[in-house]
Amino acid sequence: MKVHFRQSGGFAGVIQGCEFDTEDLRVEEAKRLEALVKQVPWDLPVGAGRAQTGARDITRYELVVETERGERHLTLDDLSVPEKVWPLLEFLLERSSPQKPR
Repeated sequence: MKVHFRQSGGFAGVIQGCEFDTEDLRVEEAKRLEALVKQVPWDLPVGAGRAQTGARDITRYELVVETERGERHLTLDDLSVPEKVWPLLEFLLERSSPQKPR
């Protein structure tokens, strides 16, 4: 499984992120990441989790998970992150580093 994560926006407009391939991680860390990804409610209702366009200083989170079954994409912001997703975001944020703008 590959995980691509990007955080942008917020008051300072900092962009940070990380990428992981579970095959390159220690077994314990790979299992933890896989368990956190399984908690994500990928079937959010239409409009749920959609980034707020009019809100200022909102932090935006982009997540792409690649598995043998295909890719799953999720874009959220501070106002729309489901409770079950926060543990995964915290895991990824702890391992993120500054990124260049796209």
